[in-house]
Amino acid sequence: MAQERDGIAEPVPPSVASAGKEFHPPVEPAPEPQRAPGSIARAGASGARRTLGEVAKPLEEWTVEELRAELVRLGEELARRAITPARKQKADVARACEGWVRGYAWDETFTPAMVEDEFSLHERKTGQTLPSADRERLLHLWRALFAERHRDAA
Repeated sequence: MAQERDGIAEPVPPSVASAGKEFHPPVEPAPEPQRAPGSIARAGASGARRTLGEVAKPLEEWTVEELRAELVRLGEELARRAITPARKQKADVARACEGWVRGYAWDETFTPAMVEDEFSLHERKTGQTLPSADRERLLHLWRALFAERHRDAA
């Protein structure tokens, strides 16, 4: 004997069918993956699971020893971060301007004054001043590339 639920026929044991009761087979929960104690797992955007650190719990559940250990851990983490220098490399204005000159962000309508304005923009973005020798070198490079790319306009 079968009972249909949601368009799917499920087997019903005779003892349950004769009693007139609905039968729902027990559902086993999926086994939990093994993780470090006190950590949780979360699925990332790629679907991969990663382990996160401890999750905050209510203050009432903390013991004095746990609070002390957490304070020590946080203090050590802050000290480690304070000692480690930031390794962010500062942009070089000459390299940024040269990249712009060699790129295709300009066309035959550009003038040397417009190129100077673009160099000034890069100087403001990087917070550095373009040395005059580099400025002249880059203007010379721009003129050569302008003549090469736009022979009719030159």
